[in-house]
Amino acid sequence: MAVQGARLGRWIVDDAGISFAYARNIAEGHGPVVQAGAPPVEGYSNPTWVGLLAIGRLLGLFDHGAWFGIPDYVLFPKALGLLCVIGILSCFYAACLAVLPNRMVAAVVTAMAGTALAFVPTFVLWTFSGLENSFYALLVTAVAVLLLRSVAEDTDRLLSRRTAAVVGVLVALAALTRPDGLIYGVVYPAVVLLVVDRRRVRDVLRPIGFFAAFAFGLYGSYVLWRRFEFGRWLPNTAVAKAQASPSASDLNRVSDVLQYPGLVISLVAIGIVVAAAVAMPALRRPLTALLVPLALALLAYCVLNADWMGQLRFSTPVWPLAVLATAVCAARLVVKPGLRRRIGLVGSLAGAVYLAQGVTGPMPGESVAQPVAPLCVVADESGELFNSLADLAGVQNGSLLLPDLGGTALTSRLRLRDTAGLVDAKVADYLSAKDSNGLRDYIFDVMQPTFIQTHGEWSPTLMAGSGFDPRMLGDYAQIYPRSPDPASPWGGSEWVRKSALKDPADLAKLRDFAETAMPGQARFEQRTPDGDCSDRLQVGERLALH
Repeated sequence: MAVQGARLGRWIVDDAGISFAYARNIAEGHGPVVQAGAPPVEGYSNPTWVGLLAIGRLLGLFDHGAWFGIPDYVLFPKALGLLCVIGILSCFYAACLAVLPNRMVAAVVTAMAGTALAFVPTFVLWTFSGLENSFYALLVTAVAVLLLRSVAEDTDRLLSRRTAAVVGVLVALAALTRPDGLIYGVVYPAVVLLVVDRRRVRDVLRPIGFFAAFAFGLYGSYVLWRRFEFGRWLPNTAVAKAQASPSASDLNRVSDVLQYPGLVISLVAIGIVVAAAVAMPALRRPLTALLVPLALALLAYCVLNADWMGQLRFSTPVWPLAVLATAVCAARLVVKPGLRRRIGLVGSLAGAVYLAQGVTGPMPGESVAQPVAPLCVVADESGELFNSLADLAGVQNGSLLLPDLGGTALTSRLRLRDTAGLVDAKVADYLSAKDSNGLRDYIFDVMQPTFIQTHGEWSPTLMAGSGFDPRMLGDYAQIYPRSPDPASPWGGSEWVRKSALKDPADLAKLRDFAETAMPGQARFEQRTPDGDCSDRLQVGERLALH
């Protein structure tokens, strides 16, 4: 897994930079804000991950410089991801010990399952992206394995207060790592009701209540603090993204997951699990404890809005649970007497792997050539670029409206305004209400940002009909068009508010600088795909021209 992760190089996805910025400001005593002095807005949905990053910064391990020539804003989150992978493999081993004959078999199966997981591109990609995926996957896997071990040992252990409390804490942490983690609030009651004898109905009520007290008590405490601190019951990111109500048709998205590793591999894996459950009744209850969290992980993926970053980002917990279930069932079938059965199982697995070659998603090495929204590139092209433009124009206390916030928040000295609404509560409200007219009025009449950066799918925010809002064209001057058609709102471009320019000659200075600095010029042709940043991203950094 570490080797696969290393193939991603220094790539960190830009969205992770939002969490980095919040962690920096919390550690520096500015509170939960994206920039020092900004109003508190919960522009993150992963408070546990932000907390881990803030602790790392307080300890001098993150956002301070470089380790062995690698910036710690790259190495520290990747190291956390690797530690989470080690934790997941430890969970694998604990599960194998509970249902397999001896330690040797458990160790071999764990090694094989870990190797299989390392060849799931989406899992590797998001584990080492700088986002919370690895920690989230660890928490969900730990819940599943704890339930499996409790069921395998004795239903009394499953119904113990200790098990209920630990599972409750893990579920609360999962819900505070990703909003969809709240779905695991039903995992303990579901497993208990499925595996415990119906004649013991009275016995299950107390542990379920105990679980609920820990899970929803801890999570509820944070929600109350959120309401007090930010004035919302939901994270601002959830408001901005306007999650649609679930529908039955959402379940069709499970095909995304089945087809990702190749339909043949998915069907063989399902066949192995079914065969083991049929052939070995004693395995059914422990397997239930594993399959319930897996089903919930799939359900969460199906009902969430599709993610613009692709590569099945919200499916991360699915893969360790699916790999573990398949590995355990395959191992139990292999050790079960019967040479014909063993040969058939090994042949089916080998055939599935062979037929699936070329069907799986892009491997980490391929993702390096065209990385998804690299943090460093955004810091370069948005944060540092506009710092330089503001200095050239003599703008001291300006603002910047743009959709890419991560690297920008770590470097910009301008007050950031967010086209996507993640860190701007007012914009989030307009997006949630789908009030595009009101949003444009707010941007051009109230917000009046000094600089604007537009590109791609975020351009419609500033459009009226098929072109830019007349106020955009009247109040702003285009600095540099990134598309062949300068008038096209769909191409990326940098804009400056005309009233912010003290001297008409300043616009020519900005355009001359942008002509040298923007993509397509020699400086950008020489950079690596994931950018060329300094060892520490600091507020106020200017774009370095070589």
